Amino acid sequence: MLIGAVTNGFRFDGSGVVVLDRDRFRPTKASMLSLKFKTYADSGLMLLVGDDRDFMSLELHDGKVMFQYDLGSGIAKMESTETYNDGEWHTVVANRLKQDGLLKVDGVTGNVTMKRPF
Repeated sequence: MLIGAVTNGFRFDGSGVVVLDRDRFRPTKASMLSLKFKTYADSGLMLLVGDDRDFMSLELHDGKVMFQYDLGSGIAKMESTETYNDGEWHTVVANRLKQDGLLKVDGVTGNVTMKRPF
C-alpha cells in the first residue's frame, strides 16, 4: 500500500506497488536510479521498468542486490557479493551509460560482480 509521496519519491508500508506514467522514466542512453530500502525478505522486486523486450530492474535475490538491464544489446547483470536483508536501511544507486553499468550499495562500488553474455 502506498502511504505517501515524498518530495522526490514514494514510501510504502511493506506491501505495494506504484505504477508511473511511461513519460516519467524513459531509459535511453543513460539512466540513474537511487533508492533506500530495509527488509528481512530474501527476494523481491524493488523496481522494474520495461516493455516486451527492453527492461531495467533492481531486485533482491537471496539477500543480494541485483541490477539487470537489456536495452537491445543483451542482458547485463550486476549483483552485490554481500547480503542486505538485515532489517537496516540501505542505499542503492544504479547507473547505466549505454552498455556500461555501475551498482553501488551503501556507497561501496567494489562489492559487485558483473555477468554479461557476449
